[in-house]
Amino acid sequence: WEADLPYPLCTPVTWIDSGSGERAVMEDEPRKGVLLNQHELQVCLHLIKQLARPEHLEKLKAEKSDKHPYPVGIITMYSAQKRLLEEELSRAEWAAQIRNLIKIDTVDSYQGQENKIIILSLVRNNDRGLQGFLVSPSRINVALSRAQERLVIIGAQRMWRAANHSSAL
Repeated sequence: WEADLPYPLCTPVTWIDSGSGERAVMEDEPRKGVLLNQHELQVCLHLIKQLARPEHLEKLKAEKSDKHPYPVGIITMYSAQKRLLEEELSRAEWAAQIRNLIKIDTVDSYQGQENKIIILSLVRNNDRGLQGFLVSPSRINVALSRAQERLVIIGAQRMWRAANHSSAL
C-alpha cells in the first residue's frame, strides 16, 4: 500500500532538498548548541499531513502492533527540532488522529528501533558547511537504517556534496 502514497512517500528512498528554493532557510541557533530548521519543520508537517488523510490513516492504523506501536518515525539530529515538531503536532487539530502513530526522537535515542516509514530531518544548513556531529558514521548509520519500507531524508543537499565529500552522509 505504500506505493499508493503521494509523492515523495511513494518511493522507497527520497531526498528532499531543504536548502534551495524560496522557502529554504539557514539553520537557526537561538542559543549555543540549540539548532532548529523551520523549513524542515514545515516539510515534516506537510508529509505527516499527507499521511493523515483518511485513506492512508486506516492503513497506518492496521500496521500498528504491540511489537511496532509506531508505523511512522521522525528522526531529527537535534533535540530542539524534536521539541518543536512535538509542539506543532500537539497544536495541530488535523494531527489528532495520527499523533499516536508517530514516534519523534533524536538520532541518539533511536538505536534498535524501526518504523515502516521514517522521516529524517538533518537540520544543518549553513554557509560554512559545518556538519556538527553529523560527521559521525554511527549516527548516520542509525538514521538511515531505521526504515522498513520508506525513508524520506530532508536536508540541504549543498551541505553534503563536494565541500563535505568526506561526510558520513
